Amino acid sequence: MRSGHYVETYGELVGLSDSRAVWAWTAALLAAAVALPAVAGNYGLTIATTICITAIGAIGLNLLTGTTGLISLGHSGFLALVANHPFVDGNKRIGAAVAELFLNLNDVDLVAGDDELVQATLAVARGEVSAEALAIWLRQRSRHRER
Repeated sequence: MRSGHYVETYGELVGLSDSRAVWAWTAALLAAAVALPAVAGNYGLTIATTICITAIGAIGLNLLTGTTGLISLGHSGFLALVANHPFVDGNKRIGAAVAELFLNLNDVDLVAGDDELVQATLAVARGEVSAEALAIWLRQRSRHRER
């Protein structure tokens, strides 16, 4: 809902959106989701499913914790990409980059050195680090930026 836009009736309050652009994008997204199995192979469907499941978890976590759980949200993406190996190659690089990018976009700096990040990423890939331990590691090495 746009800021400063107030609804005056119950029908407007329970309506999903009054924006034509939102309805158009929603229709386009649904059409793409329906057409995806016809145009994507097994690998494409696996990647799309992994992305959707991760998005559901991330959205749920965001709803649960609000903006206080940003580091936990960053660690879940890092863990999902590095430990689960969704790609043929580059899982560790992409996982570390996605976690750092996510934190940076949300005004959090990762202050760990490159060698330390590489060692943590390799440990996650080998299954030596639990999700809780990774979250603690990231919290200890993250600093919120002043706005």
